[in-house]
Amino acid sequence: MTSGSLTAQNGSKSPVRRFCSFVLDTVFPPSCFCCEQEGWWACAPCRSHFSRADDRRCPLCLHESSNGYVCDVCFDVSGIRQIVSVFQFGQKGIQDMVHALKYENIRDVSPWMGRCMAAAWNLHGGEKPECLIPIPLHPARLREREFNQAELLGETIQCVLEVGLEKHILVRARKTASQTKLSSDERKKNIEGCFAIGAVSLMPKSVLLIDDVCTTGATLCEAARMLKCHGVESVSALVFAHG
Repeated sequence: MTSGSLTAQNGSKSPVRRFCSFVLDTVFPPSCFCCEQEGWWACAPCRSHFSRADDRRCPLCLHESSNGYVCDVCFDVSGIRQIVSVFQFGQKGIQDMVHALKYENIRDVSPWMGRCMAAAWNLHGGEKPECLIPIPLHPARLREREFNQAELLGETIQCVLEVGLEKHILVRARKTASQTKLSSDERKKNIEGCFAIGAVSLMPKSVLLIDDVCTTGATLCEAARMLKCHGVESVSALVFAHG
């Protein structure tokens, strides 16, 4: 049994919550999502078998590229310059970890995921962005889930990269159906026009979008389109898994 479902109730913990987390982690320590070894979300032997995301291809069309850079054709359509991913999504451990955070309320796994993402950006990322922007949830979905997994990941990433996390620049203006079972074309139609710009006095010139998973890239591209329509010059993205 992991402690995350009990301890990780806030992305930022008060001293009391940190103490409770320590006690519960002692009683119910984290366990590896692959082999269930206690003490790790992903133990060293299992981590060594994780398949990294393929950074030799355009993340949108899979044509030859490098370091997650979007090819010129896809860039002209999407406006997004680079999508850096850490792992391939459809593998044991990685998919389990994403689902545990997103659907099982095990929030304590997010710092480990965020550190992996920050390390990937330091290795493959382009220029340092002015700020991080987590992909927002619609208010109704946020009430259901009680947290935004992209924000939790961003809270760790901002500490490592030393870049501010802006949670209110991009907002979800329309509730959409789950993208999980939709085709590529259906995803684009479903997500179209769902984002808006929040109350902001000065738009940044360069941003790094944060999300947990990129499948077709429809959500990231729609977010990039909205941001660029409002003056952002450069948009890239950083995700935990791709596929």
